Amino acid sequence: MNDRDLVEAALFVAGRPLTLGELESIVGPDADIEELVASLVADYQQRGAIEVVQTGDDVVMQVKASYADAVRAIAQRDLETPVLRTLAVIAYHQPITQSKVAEIRGNKAYGHVHELEARKLIVTAPHGRTRMLRTTKAFVEYFGFETENLEEIKERIELLLR
Repeated sequence: MNDRDLVEAALFVAGRPLTLGELESIVGPDADIEELVASLVADYQQRGAIEVVQTGDDVVMQVKASYADAVRAIAQRDLETPVLRTLAVIAYHQPITQSKVAEIRGNKAYGHVHELEARKLIVTAPHGRTRMLRTTKAFVEYFGFETENLEEIKERIELLLR
């Protein structure tokens, strides 16, 4: 078993972005994680529908955007419906305070926010006695939006709700 294949396997089974630190903990401290990831990124650029993308400290294996719409209908959704609804509130009203989300969605929204932040679909920042929430680039990629423009995302959400 070689280190590069182990990184590839970890990215495949994770189904979410992994940090360089997480990959290092799997492969071991003697491996050059940056070099292994760069090798995978370059290799997958030459392949078909799957890509390995590194954004800062995060690395993810995902379907290329040009294939996402074609396979979306059969893709397994790994967010539970209540969490997905909380995310929709955040995406539509962003930036929005956590307390306002809890007011709209109920107290379980605090757990949803925690899960969404752990999945890197949203970021939070202190805002007085609460937190300000907004979606991330990972959110845009996860749902196959073609832009990070908030107004266009809101328009797309409105279309989906009709």
